Amino acid sequence: NPYNPLQFYAMTLYLVRHAIAEEQPSQPHLGDDGRVLTAAGREKFARQVIGLHRLETIFDRVLHSPKLRAVETAQLLAPLSPKTESLPLLGLPPGPELLDWAAAWRAPPRGS
Repeated sequence: NPYNPLQFYAMTLYLVRHAIAEEQPSQPHLGDDGRVLTAAGREKFARQVIGLHRLETIFDRVLHSPKLRAVETAQLLAPLSPKTESLPLLGLPPGPELLDWAAAWRAPPRGS
């Protein structure tokens, strides 16, 4: 029997784009990676996090790129997740490396 219930599990994947960020980086030496969230972006996203909390949405973990706006957005999501993790690969343009990583990635068991 090729089906083994111990090898398969269901997972819900949420893709979240960063909150509203500056048009131009406040730290020009960092280029686009240095764009941070605007005050309005932080406020609006914080309200969305409150809404997700009211819906009892919990994330096992939040994976984000090392770009400042993604880090700040992940910090805002932190109340809904026990773990946030920066992955440099997520800051790169889409390509085969990202697809290979996504195909090979397996979510860890709940609680780890």
